Amino acid sequence: MPSALQSPLTDAQRLAAIGQLQSRKLWAEVARMGEGLELTADRARMEVLDSVAFALSRLKRHADALDLMEPLHAAAPTRRRAGAVAYVCYDALLGGVQVRGRSTDQLRDTFLARVKEQMVGDPAPVVALYRRGTFHAKVEAARDREALEDYEAAIAAYEALDAATREPRHQLLKPYVKSLYGAARSALELRQPQRAKRHIARCLRVDERTNHVEPVFKLYVAAKACADAGDPARAERGLRLALQAGGPPDRTFVHHKLAEVRAAQGDAAGALDWLEKNVPPARRPPYVQVTVGDLLRSLGRIDDAIRAWESALFRDREMRHLTLCRLGEAHLERKELGKARHRFEEALRLRRKRDEVTDRRAAAGLLEVARAEGRTDEAARLEAELKELEHATGRPGAIRAARRR
Repeated sequence: MPSALQSPLTDAQRLAAIGQLQSRKLWAEVARMGEGLELTADRARMEVLDSVAFALSRLKRHADALDLMEPLHAAAPTRRRAGAVAYVCYDALLGGVQVRGRSTDQLRDTFLARVKEQMVGDPAPVVALYRRGTFHAKVEAARDREALEDYEAAIAAYEALDAATREPRHQLLKPYVKSLYGAARSALELRQPQRAKRHIARCLRVDERTNHVEPVFKLYVAAKACADAGDPARAERGLRLALQAGGPPDRTFVHHKLAEVRAAQGDAAGALDWLEKNVPPARRPPYVQVTVGDLLRSLGRIDDAIRAWESALFRDREMRHLTLCRLGEAHLERKELGKARHRFEEALRLRRKRDEVTDRRAAAGLLEVARAEGRTDEAARLEAELKELEHATGRPGAIRAARRR
């Protein structure tokens, strides 16, 4: 830290004052205790600066915390200091925070290096494994396989501890519970519902009284696992319990899943009725409005489906390309080739600009439009492009899907 006029307090006195301030969670005052202090090799000075750095992290002053933590760790590396640096990077990455002087890639690399260092020599690295699993699941793209491995390693590390060891380390219970929950979610993303059911069932039992994970979220994941495992009746019971469980008041996502479960059982009309009664149009997020469109189309109400999808486009950012493809396919079905072309081309432009990829579904739809319009050169180009995509990704079927329509 920059030099400044030293306070008459000794480092021992500062530590005593910091202890009192920490007990009252007065983090801003703890942070001020480091003003004017330089980093030295003195143990007491390092302990003061460790406490100041921790306070800065609690205040979400990520850059200031790292500016202090990293020199401390470089001067005297410890597992605890590695974990502190890892946590600040993790917290910033999860929150999507821009940290002064550090790029996202730098934060990512620092987190992975320090969390690995944190685990060296730790007989029960539950916290580190949980955080790395969450990093893979929420920060990295499509890394649920790695996330599941870390979550399950955290679970195994905790369960390997005997009761006598667990008791004084009671703070490990929360990351253990969250690892069970995270493992269930990642297993569902990987289409492994039975594996998900095992983890979420354990989570519900262990967390029944503590509720480190809100009850509504646990019950929702349990119900989703049942639905994905082919047990819609149990899924619906779980979702009805989730509607009444503790947690944030907005239950839109639960109503949406309940409608999906009903639709999967062939009751599209009942699913649509449920959404119309429980999620009014004025507060429908785009994903619900898209599902309303899907249900309307399945009921043969294609005009209403198109209106629903078009309404979703106004606020849809994440899955906009899929909604555009739905519209393109609906117009193609109605032989409205100009409108279909417009929507498929819009989807292709979006994916190329945003993700730097060619959207397979949009390209397949545009191929069908080109064939219907007799544009043989364009159709040949699109077919070659789709074949190249299939070869590159090892995922056949786009051209066959276009031909089946």
